[in-house]
Amino acid sequence: MILTMQIHPQETVRSKIYKSVTPRSIMDVTAALDHFQHKNGEELYKGKIVFAITVMGQSSQYSKAYVNKKDIKPMLHLLINHKFPQFYKDTGFESYGGSMKDGKPQSRVFRIKYTDRKQFNFIIEEGEGQKTQIGGFKMTKRQSMVETFLSYEEALKMAHELYDYIHQAELAAMLRGKPLYTVMASH
Repeated sequence: MILTMQIHPQETVRSKIYKSVTPRSIMDVTAALDHFQHKNGEELYKGKIVFAITVMGQSSQYSKAYVNKKDIKPMLHLLINHKFPQFYKDTGFESYGGSMKDGKPQSRVFRIKYTDRKQFNFIIEEGEGQKTQIGGFKMTKRQSMVETFLSYEEALKMAHELYDYIHQAELAAMLRGKPLYTVMASH
């Protein structure tokens, strides 16, 4: 579910938080923050930020990655405060996920790496997966990869816009009486 804003009673606007276009690729960043799962009388918070990358060429490729809000916020904070290269110097930021597709586990890995050229490399890998014991997905065979690069300055712009958007969505949800956190069962 994408966070929406009502302009008129019958009109809903979907927000694209950030868009990057290069000669080789397009990256869109949107939100699916207002998402809960009912379990044992609680509403478990499952909100995500969505990164979609399209690589253009002879055969265009497209992939989406869904990153938990709780995982993306500290990474954005590090990027905004110019600490990303030191903190993630070896592996970069990584987020693992997946879903069932045609009855088979499909694994997804989202990565952000800082390069020697002072750019940020955004990567989404998809492939055959295996369900883990704790309900996650582990990639067993990579089938596709898409990537795009942002300059240091563009990555800062994206991080500021996304960080502010998340905070504003949290505040708006709190004011509506349904915070973007797990809502515990009342006893």
